[in-house]
Amino acid sequence: MKKLIFITGGLTLLCCVAIEAAIAGPAFDSLSAAAGADLSTVFDGASPRTAARLQAMPFGFSSAAETNITRDTLRYSAFPTPIPEPVFTADINAASEKSKLESLPLGPEEQRIIQRGVETLSTTSAGKPLTDFLKKEGVEIRWKTLSSFNSEPNYAEVCPPSVCGEKKVVYLNNSNRAYIDLFLDANPTFLAVTLAHELTHLADFKSIGEPKKGTAGELYLELNGCSTGVYIYHQLANAHLTPDPKVENRDIQLIRLHLAIRDYMNGGKKPTVSGFPLLKTVYGIRFDAYINDVAKGKNIGSMSLAGVVEFAYELNASLENPVKPAAYDYSGLQEYGKYEKLSKSLGLRTADYIHWKEANNVSSPNSLPDNGSSDPDDDPSDPGGYHDGPGVDNGGGGSGYNPHF
Repeated sequence: MKKLIFITGGLTLLCCVAIEAAIAGPAFDSLSAAAGADLSTVFDGASPRTAARLQAMPFGFSSAAETNITRDTLRYSAFPTPIPEPVFTADINAASEKSKLESLPLGPEEQRIIQRGVETLSTTSAGKPLTDFLKKEGVEIRWKTLSSFNSEPNYAEVCPPSVCGEKKVVYLNNSNRAYIDLFLDANPTFLAVTLAHELTHLADFKSIGEPKKGTAGELYLELNGCSTGVYIYHQLANAHLTPDPKVENRDIQLIRLHLAIRDYMNGGKKPTVSGFPLLKTVYGIRFDAYINDVAKGKNIGSMSLAGVVEFAYELNASLENPVKPAAYDYSGLQEYGKYEKLSKSLGLRTADYIHWKEANNVSSPNSLPDNGSSDPDDDPSDPGGYHDGPGVDNGGGGSGYNPHF
C-alpha cells in the first residue's frame, strides 16, 4: 500500500511539473506582469484600485437568489450584467422635487396679491395669451432665494424642462425683504412685467424646447422674454397703470429705461441720465457707457434689445445670425431649429406689439425708420422680419426690462 501511495504521488508531481512547463511562456509572463499577483484584474476587467467586480451569470442561470455571483467565483460562460440606462423621468422627478424643496409656497394673502398681478397682466393684449397659458398649464408661482445677476438683481426665474420636466414653475426671488415688497407692491406693474418675461420662457419651452446655453437659441429665448416684458410695460403705461416716473423706484426705472432704448434704436431720442436719475450706473458701468454699448449693434424692430440681452448674458453678437450646421451635425441642427422657431416667436410677438401701437395711435414723428419711409414696415433690414413703428413719448419715456432666465 505504501508503495502504491508513493507511486501515485510521484505521478501527480510529474503531471503538475509538465502542466506548469506547458503554460509557462511569453504570453503568460505578459499577463502576469500586467496583472501583478491577481489575474482577476485582467480577466474580470476590474481595476487594481477597484474593490467592486462586474456582475455576471452563466448561460441558463436564472436563480434570483444568486444574482450577485461575481466573476471572481464564476469564470465560465458568463455575461456581465447590463448597466441600466438612467431613467430620464425618474431623474427629472428627483430634480424637480429637489428644486421644489428649495422653494416656498405663497401664503394666502400673497396668493391674492399675486393673482391681482396676473389679472393686471391679462388686461393687456400682449399679456392675455400668457395668462391663458398660465391657467391652462397650471403654472405654479413660488418663492425661492436666487443669486444676483451681473451686479443687478435676478428678480425671478423659471424651472426649465431639463429640471422640472412637464411641471411648470415660476420662482420669485425672496432673498431679501426689498424683493418681496417689489412683488407685493400695491401697484402690480413690476409683478406683471416679471411674470410676462417668465411665462414667455415657459410658453417657448413647451412649443419649441429648451435651447442649450451659449447658443443662438439662448439669445433669442432671452430676447423674446425681455422684449415681451417691454411690450407689457408699454401697454400698462399707455393705460396709466404704471407708477409715475417721479415716484418710481430703481427697479421700475430700469424697466422704463429699456423701452427708451428700444425707442432710441428705432429712431427716437437717445436716453440721458437726467431722465433716469436712479440709474447712474447699470450693470456696474456708467449710464452713458451702458447706452453706447447696448446700442452699438444698431438693431431695430424685433432685434432692438439684442444689445441689452447680449450685454447682460455676455453673449456674442454673432449669435444673432448663426451659420446653419452641416447635414451630418444632428445635434447642431436641432439647436439651429430651436433658434429659427424662437426667432419666429419673437417676430410674431413684435408684430402684435406694433399692431397694438398702430391701433392705439401710440407714435411720435421723430421715430420713423432711418430710410425715410413713411411706413416702418417697408424697412427690409429687420432680421426678425417685423419692423417697428413710430416710438413713444418722443423717445424719452417708456421702459425696458432687466433680462434674466
